[in-house]
Amino acid sequence: MQTIESGLYEALTDIGVDPDAARNAERALEAALRASREAMRTEMRQHLSAGADDQRTHETIRHELGEIQCNLLRAMDDHVRWGSISLVIVNAFIAVLTVAAIKLL
Repeated sequence: MQTIESGLYEALTDIGVDPDAARNAERALEAALRASREAMRTEMRQHLSAGADDQRTHETIRHELGEIQCNLLRAMDDHVRWGSISLVIVNAFIAVLTVAAIKLL
């Protein structure tokens, strides 16, 4: 950075620019470069921060999908269990009706 600044000052004074004007131009260039670097750093920080937020969002979605899958499997298990119990109850009711029908005959 220093070589660019002194190079600019020397180049400007070598072509006849007033030393004060050359120094002002050098300072203006330095300020512009500093602002540009700072803007680039800010943009990169925002970009990296957004990437971290995206990663957290993906992890949250994966976690929630896992919970949904567990809940769905539990519900399916309950459905099968209650379906089996219902089938046993219906079969027992049919057996009771059959026995009652035989006694009536």
